Amino acid sequence: MFPYCFDAPAGAVLELFMMMATVIVWFTSLLSCSRC
Repeated sequence: MFPYCFDAPAGAVLELFMMMATVIVWFTSLLSCSRC
């Protein structure tokens, strides 16, 4: 689908984005649980 030279940076950015999204969702759920 993508050229090989764009494959590794795109994978790293996607992995970083997924990790950040997971941390944000976990932090938001933790705050909402402690709030109620």
